[in-house]
Amino acid sequence: MADKKRRNALSSRQKEIIRILIEMESETTTVAAISEQIGVSKRTVLREMPGIEQWLLENDFKFSRKHGVGLAIQESQEHLDLIRELLEMEGIRHMYSRDERKRWILGELFFATEPIKAFAFTSRFDISEGTLFSDLDALDEWLAEYDVSIIRRPGLGIYLEGEELYLRQAIANAVIAFCEMDRITERIAWSDALQELSQGQANPLLTFMTPEIVRFARSEVRRCEERLNVRYMDSSEMNLIIRMSLAIYRMQHGSYLTKLPAEKGRIGALAELSVSRDAAAAIHETFGLEVTEPEIGRLAMQLSSTRFWSDVSEFNDPMQTMNIRRITLSMVGIAEQMTEIPFHSDDILIEDLVKHLTVMIRRFAMDVLEENVQAEAVRERYPEVYKAAAVACQVLQELNLPGQVRESDIGYVAMHFAASAERIQENEQKIVAAVVCPTGISSSRMLAASLRKTFPGIEVRRVLSAFNIEPRQLWEEGIDMIFSTVDLKTDFPWMRVNQILQAQDMMRIRNEIVRINRERIRQRTQAAGSRREGSLRIRDIRRLTDLGGEILQILDHFRLITVKAADRDTLLDLAAETITETAEEAAWVRQGFAEREARASTYVEEMQICLCHCRTKALQHSRVSYLRLDQTLMTREGPVEGALIMAVPEGHKDYQTEAVGRISALLVEEEGFLQALKAGDEEESIHLVETALEKYYQGYLSNRKTFNQ
Repeated sequence: MADKKRRNALSSRQKEIIRILIEMESETTTVAAISEQIGVSKRTVLREMPGIEQWLLENDFKFSRKHGVGLAIQESQEHLDLIRELLEMEGIRHMYSRDERKRWILGELFFATEPIKAFAFTSRFDISEGTLFSDLDALDEWLAEYDVSIIRRPGLGIYLEGEELYLRQAIANAVIAFCEMDRITERIAWSDALQELSQGQANPLLTFMTPEIVRFARSEVRRCEERLNVRYMDSSEMNLIIRMSLAIYRMQHGSYLTKLPAEKGRIGALAELSVSRDAAAAIHETFGLEVTEPEIGRLAMQLSSTRFWSDVSEFNDPMQTMNIRRITLSMVGIAEQMTEIPFHSDDILIEDLVKHLTVMIRRFAMDVLEENVQAEAVRERYPEVYKAAAVACQVLQELNLPGQVRESDIGYVAMHFAASAERIQENEQKIVAAVVCPTGISSSRMLAASLRKTFPGIEVRRVLSAFNIEPRQLWEEGIDMIFSTVDLKTDFPWMRVNQILQAQDMMRIRNEIVRINRERIRQRTQAAGSRREGSLRIRDIRRLTDLGGEILQILDHFRLITVKAADRDTLLDLAAETITETAEEAAWVRQGFAEREARASTYVEEMQICLCHCRTKALQHSRVSYLRLDQTLMTREGPVEGALIMAVPEGHKDYQTEAVGRISALLVEEEGFLQALKAGDEEESIHLVETALEKYYQGYLSNRKTFNQ
């Protein structure tokens, strides 16, 4: 068969369809499933089928196409492997889809040093000027969100116009929006082993991701993570690598940022600034580039805007935390009312949304725009949930964000709600799996929840980075299988699936569940007591022990006392004395309260209380108490009936701030808490605090076991 003359040349699309049929391993699939996977209409797939059938016939392969049943290549595994070899040898007449054209056009325009003639595009893609201008109109609309325009000048050509900052944002987000995730991940993960990245010629958008630059950016992002003692989500790490690589490439070609991207004072206050300066020094040493202050400031902002959590981050302002939680609950209520899905019962949803909104606010403040390639898929798969999320996002106006909430932001919120909707309906779990998805924690959890809904026998225990997989550790934690949205290079059992599961995905997963269950039975007969439930690691046990000790410290030292205060200064003095043991400690805490008050008032008008809070070196553990005034204190801001006091140690851990934050959140979530405080009911107040901290501890434990990263 291999020597038979092949008269029918295949297009790239036909080759892609044949590869899908090969992956089915003689099982049938449908035209609809194929069209969904390659992103074209069913009619387009049907137009390609005669050529595919002819090619298979000329090579003596059996092809089945039955109405109501589906399509299949009915051959042995050996012959399927032979087809793969033939496809590699087969000459291709490349046919560009509209998305491929848009990706190519953008890449050429982004990195062009002079205007490009329209003929260069029409001749390459074999299209009319009308089709080209239609593509340019669509791209111009997309670029408008970044304040970048496509300029068309007769006799001169086509080029982009926009400030360097906005051009970089557009390039970075175009990579996310128009490039395949596995291509990007492959460049990042395997840059050490690649001398040349041949995909650069086939994908001009990735021109800047050269092996040398990517290797440096990946290493430097990891160093930034270590220096800041922070953890980035997989998508954030990839985003930082892309943006740092792009900045280096643009500087190499003489395109620098010429002004600070935000107020100088705001950048100077970032903990990431010193780390950004270290990275700039490394760039200078490696590439011989003089990194300017605007470039250093922009990198600091990007590092800050992508931070997920930190062991030594700043003490989150309880005022902001309380406001974000209030808005989160409002959004949950709106979505629940519109969909009749009990979202309020899902603690994971609420905590994830609080974290997401916190990061989103930081991103808005730093003027960092992010693309969401899954937004449209979520809109199509969960139309009612997406609609509810869009309405719920209107509440975000109360946060006075410095910019408009974009479709991509709505998409991220919708993904959280969609994951929750799936999670609420999930059933028993039997197969233990890990998920690899480089597009963010929300998308990973949605894929995990989708797997559990479609296959009740699947338990997703971990979410992994595509370029940080440790097979031995997975075996020890009882993982049976990895489900990934990108190709992996690992010996551990894995299967590539679409994030929105399609027909062929489901069929292959069903077969895999059968195989895993059979293998599990065999293993149990050979070695009883295999480690299937131990997902907690020593590090997690230590953290849980520390968290438990911190909770006990808060509860043991919680006080509700009634005091007299003639003014705010006296109130701050009493607050400091209440949570300390010595005059020296009280002085340090008092200074912390005063510095916080100097930045902005801690008065909560709706509750008529103050939130006295700070971080201080005077304490080894967090402290929370409440001062109840025997007489209302009249101030210029309004009447003050008491003060909730919160302090955390300098150099605190993330669980310490979150534990304290859970108590301030009670003011929003539990109306009875504020009533008990104002009434001087210490027993009820402590009971509510205990309940909240117990719930936080259980959630922390559950999160570590289920999504132990």
